[in-house]
Amino acid sequence: MTDKKNQKSPLPDEEIGRLIGSTNVRGVRDCLGSTPLVQKDVDAFRDAFIATTRALFPHPHYFEEQARPKVASGACFESHVLRMNIEKHGGHTDEPESQHLSLPNEQSYRNIEDRPFTRGRTWFTREERKHAAMLSFACPLIPLTHITLLSMVQEEILDLLIEKQSSICKGDCISYVLRWLPTNTVKEVAPAISVGLLQELGVDGSDEDARMDQVQEIIGGRHEMELANQETMERVFQRAKKFLFDGKFFFNELTDGTSTVTVKCPGKEFMKNNWDLQFEIYREALKRMNEEPLNELLKTLAGHFQKSATER
Repeated sequence: MTDKKNQKSPLPDEEIGRLIGSTNVRGVRDCLGSTPLVQKDVDAFRDAFIATTRALFPHPHYFEEQARPKVASGACFESHVLRMNIEKHGGHTDEPESQHLSLPNEQSYRNIEDRPFTRGRTWFTREERKHAAMLSFACPLIPLTHITLLSMVQEEILDLLIEKQSSICKGDCISYVLRWLPTNTVKEVAPAISVGLLQELGVDGSDEDARMDQVQEIIGGRHEMELANQETMERVFQRAKKFLFDGKFFFNELTDGTSTVTVKCPGKEFMKNNWDLQFEIYREALKRMNEEPLNELLKTLAGHFQKSATER
């Protein structure tokens, strides 16, 4: 792990404070859905978030350098931030229609290039989200990996900001850190891993009637063996990466009436650069899943998915 005392952001604290302040545009639709901003203001907020993230870390590999030793030692699973995120923001993969719209089920398990991305934030079918909830309930290690990654990001940002409190508004700091909560992205990352795993295990994309039986057979009998197979899961994480970042996830055109705008997710660049850390987290969690505190956290996380997984 590198010495934090000898590393600083290349920007002055005051400039970072200005950037963080600008991420808190009044009325951002993510926070105040009843008073949405016009698109140019949403874009300005997202651009400020991206600029803040780039400016805050001393160099592009700083987070990775700090995170890898915590993953290897298992310290990342002892984090109070991780516990809070799992207890309060574990998320679900199958929810009523919202900005996370669903493709029709006949598109299930198609390759990324064959999916008709025509409705804005639309990447998965309702069936795929249902299967992801079932898999996350049976194997909460899958959503755990992403939540752990974002929890480490939050902790690292807080550490970097502690010495800057005199020049940065505390309210702005809290708001910026909260935007790294896993509530939103876990709804997309967990299904991407689920789709990749079920494709790897032979779910038939052409037979909708047979898929539920296939998925239940996999989850009910084969998943423990397959999920313990690190070679399989390494391929699955790469499948999910390709699906998310070669496709239109995090970056899409949204059509509303006659207007078409480009929507970009502020965390895309950071998540893509640090994606492979998630498999390392998964691999380490697999070794420690019967130890505390991880065993308790996995039980709590599974509970978040139970309702979606068991409802027909």
